[in-house]
Amino acid sequence: MKNIRNFIVAFLLIVSFSTASAQEKIGFSIHVGGALPMGQFTASPSYIVPCALDDKGSAIFGASLGLRYNYTFANTRIEDSGAGIFIAVDAMWNYINKDVRDAYDLTKCTKPMYLNVPIIIGGTWMSDFVNSPVNIWAEAGIGCDVFLKTTEGWKGNTVSYVMNPEFACEGGFGVIFLKTYSIGVHYYWLGKHEIKAKNRNYGDGFLAAPQMAIHMMEFKVGFHF
Repeated sequence: MKNIRNFIVAFLLIVSFSTASAQEKIGFSIHVGGALPMGQFTASPSYIVPCALDDKGSAIFGASLGLRYNYTFANTRIEDSGAGIFIAVDAMWNYINKDVRDAYDLTKCTKPMYLNVPIIIGGTWMSDFVNSPVNIWAEAGIGCDVFLKTTEGWKGNTVSYVMNPEFACEGGFGVIFLKTYSIGVHYYWLGKHEIKAKNRNYGDGFLAAPQMAIHMMEFKVGFHF
C-alpha cells in the first residue's frame, strides 16, 4: 500500500507540473451514475444476524459521483493516436437489500451502509472520426480503494468500523458525444477488504477479521469541460 500511495503522489506532482506549460492538454470531467455490486458484496448470509454480516455484504444497486483529470498529449508526436493518461476519484454508495433491512428493523438495529472510494491512475484511448459527433473510448487503470462500512447496532451498543484501503483496478469503454458528453460502462475490482470493528483485537490469538471481496459494475454519464 505504501508503494501505491507513493506512486499516486508522484503522478499528481507530474501532472501539476505539466499544467504550467501545457494547460491545453488537460481536461476535467464530472461523472454520475449507478453502482451495481457483484460477488460477495451483493450476497446475503443464509442466516441474517444484525451486526454480523461479515463476509456477505447484501449490498444493492447504489449511486456514484466522480471527478476525472485527463492528459491528452495534444501538440505532441502522439496526439493523433488518441492516447492519454488519467487520474479518477469516485465515491460509490450502496445500501443493504430489503430482506436484511427488515431483519435489522425487526430488532430495532441501526442499518449499515457501504462507501467505496477508488482512486485510479491509468491510460485511455479515444477515436477521432473525422466530422463525426460521436466517438468511442476505452480505458484501464490501477490504484487503491478506500472502503468503509458505516456504524450499526443499538442505542448505547453500536459497532463502528475501520476505514480500509486495498489495491484496486478498473477497465471501461463507452461513447462520447461532441467531445462533451459521455456514456460508459466500467468494471471495478476493489480488493478483498477486512471488515475490522474499532476497539477490537484481531490476530495474535484472537479471531482474524472477516474479509469481503468487492466487485462493482458502474454505469456513468459524464460532462467534459
